[in-house]
Amino acid sequence: MRSIVAGEAARRGGGSWLRAQSSRGRHPSRMDDAELLRRQVQGFVRGFGLLSESQTPCGKPIPVSQAHALMVLLARHERDDPPMQVEIARDLGLDKSSAARLCARLCDSGHVVRTPCPKDGRAWRLGLTTSGLRLARSIEAASKARFERLLSALPAEKRSSVIASMAALNEAVRNTKSE
Repeated sequence: MRSIVAGEAARRGGGSWLRAQSSRGRHPSRMDDAELLRRQVQGFVRGFGLLSESQTPCGKPIPVSQAHALMVLLARHERDDPPMQVEIARDLGLDKSSAARLCARLCDSGHVVRTPCPKDGRAWRLGLTTSGLRLARSIEAASKARFERLLSALPAEKRSSVIASMAALNEAVRNTKSE
């Protein structure tokens, strides 16, 4: 993996750093790998458009966090399983107060409706309104199309390894979340 990451770093401009390490007679260490990974993840986040507060990477004029919440709600809607607000927080990796603010914005925009949970009066169940369902489906379709374009831009022989690497990275994130 080191040669793939180092090669990619060199191709994208990180090669000068790698060459400097080699010219000092040092082989890149694990910490150096961490720096390469950090730079690649940051480059992806920035290049893909995840820092925009007003538009998704697939071009929809809605904040990324709201788009992700709508896609989670759409998946639950299709299973006829309206989630509680705390489940949205868990699914999106948010704390309860951030999820509450996110859900409030979606309710204020008319895309989501909150109803008291019959089993727990303190909890809220969330559902998509008609406009929310239409928007969520539009975001889902645009997201799938964006990832299809991204995947088609990769050489066919690298696609499965990129997907496997992303799965491994996601697993590592889950396994180190509490650290």
